[in-house]
Amino acid sequence: MYKAFLEAPWKARAAAICFILAKFMFVCTALCMLIGDAATMVALSAYSLLVFLSVVLCLVEGFSKKKKSYKELEEEVESLKAALNGCDNEKKS
Repeated sequence: MYKAFLEAPWKARAAAICFILAKFMFVCTALCMLIGDAATMVALSAYSLLVFLSVVLCLVEGFSKKKKSYKELEEEVESLKAALNGCDNEKKS
């Protein structure tokens, strides 16, 4: 998992970090609801900002990629199938 994170583009890594921080912020927001309205609004705003940044960064990264031709996609699917079949054969032995 860590290797996949390191190989991801910087926008995807930033989006993942924002998403994880948003999860932590959710807990903080829930606790701030017990404290008072001002603390809740600040925590909820930070939580919303982190989720929004995560979504925007994912969309920007997704739309910025060069679209592949149908032939390239077919070749990629075939190579993935071959790799998966190889993994299945190794597990069986």
